[in-house]
Amino acid sequence: MIFSAAAAIILHKSPKELYLLSEYKTYQKYKQGWVDKYSDKMEFQEKIMKKPSSSEMTLSGNIEEDSLSNDPNLEMFQELLNKATLTAKTEQDQ
Repeated sequence: MIFSAAAAIILHKSPKELYLLSEYKTYQKYKQGWVDKYSDKMEFQEKIMKKPSSSEMTLSGNIEEDSLSNDPNLEMFQELLNKATLTAKTEQDQ
């Protein structure tokens, strides 16, 4: 019964309709393969387009060197370094 219905549908189609149906099925398979392979990357690209990427970096001079503690000049320099920080924040908009 199912074979008869399928054969009736296929037999009543023109060669052009059969060709277009074949192309449509091929397109659907290709589209699914594309989604399976690239969907994560496409979602990432969409997120980048909607929201800028940003990064923040902080550097500090917090060091301790016991051998330099005898020299008062270097001890003062070490204290200044311990209090020093540098923060850089970047935002990139597409």
